[in-house]
Amino acid sequence: MPDWKSPGVDGIYTYYIKWLKSLHRVTYRLVEEACSYGKPQDDWFYCGITHLQPKGNKPVSASQYRQITCVSNLYKLTIRCATEALKREVEGRGLRSENQMGTRSNVQGAKEHALSNIALNEKHNGQLRAVWIDVMKAYDSIDHDYLAQVIENLHLPGWLSLFIKQTVKKWNIEIRWHNNTLMHKKV
Repeated sequence: MPDWKSPGVDGIYTYYIKWLKSLHRVTYRLVEEACSYGKPQDDWFYCGITHLQPKGNKPVSASQYRQITCVSNLYKLTIRCATEALKREVEGRGLRSENQMGTRSNVQGAKEHALSNIALNEKHNGQLRAVWIDVMKAYDSIDHDYLAQVIENLHLPGWLSLFIKQTVKKWNIEIRWHNNTLMHKKV
């Protein structure tokens, strides 16, 4: 994690987490409690601060703002640990299809697909046609209850399933514009 990226609600930069070695044992315990034992954390842990940045000079609608959400570094660290465990589980059980290149480790995703398509088209003397479809992120387009059911059906390890479900239920954001809090929103 980069040292000086914007911190979340805790206000702690990664630099301090990395270099204050006395924090490592405590940080490890907090991550272990959240992931392995399913201990819910305080509400601030699940809170993101969303800053609305104008895309142009004089925005007049919500679509003309870029949303940038900062979450706490402790949350990022915990999610990184859970994601690594989930990745190992998915890869170990072969749950991801070959055509999901963008979700595989050490694969460029869209660039890899584009290069494969170019090579394939050249092999067929330019006679192939393709359509590009931009798909929204699952978080934005799929109901959270549905995702919870998918997780349940995958029979993930109990601690991982519990951690994901608890985390999704507690997500919340604080929306800010010009350093003024506009609203708090449960996600």
